[in-house]
Amino acid sequence: MKPGRAVCGIALSLLLSSSGVLADGAQSAIGPLPGLSVYNVSSQWTTEDGKPAQLESLRGRPVVAAMIYLSCPDVCPLIVENMQQIEAHLPKSASSNVRFALFSFDTVRDSPEKLKDYALARGLNLSRWSLFAGDEKAARELGAVLDVTYRKKSDGNFDHSIVISLLDSDGVVVHRQVGLQADTSEFVAEIEELDKRSGSRR
Repeated sequence: MKPGRAVCGIALSLLLSSSGVLADGAQSAIGPLPGLSVYNVSSQWTTEDGKPAQLESLRGRPVVAAMIYLSCPDVCPLIVENMQQIEAHLPKSASSNVRFALFSFDTVRDSPEKLKDYALARGLNLSRWSLFAGDEKAARELGAVLDVTYRKKSDGNFDHSIVISLLDSDGVVVHRQVGLQADTSEFVAEIEELDKRSGSRR
């Protein structure tokens, strides 16, 4: 079992017991979600294009996900760089099938417009990357299931944990990188293995 899997499972179970599944009660056309899927959390988000979205909009492909805030002076840019390293080292067979998602927990300052500018400034390919802004409830719920903690400081910045998660096509956390890594080969290997398993079912 991957580190933190038990914590994630407990947190997700507690959230699901109080919030249920999708707000309209509908199930995806590709079948019901697994019980441990992050996508069972029905939080509302807004994309960098200003469009409303739920987490389940990411369903169907593996997703590399992290929580950041845009005005972070040090750690968050390194989280994004780590994710870009992962992206750059994906084999061709997997690269077209993997999505990358960034969720802001600075619910006051990080607007969809700022997310779009941030993505363009950092050269993020928006055909593969998605950025999301939400309210405090949405951010706290997602933080609970991704095992990300954060605390706002008096200067408006945040103390926060550093977690990059790999979700399978149904939104179940299958790997988690805690802290920044100069060598992202383990994360890439996990994506390759996940892609092989997905390919065997296609």
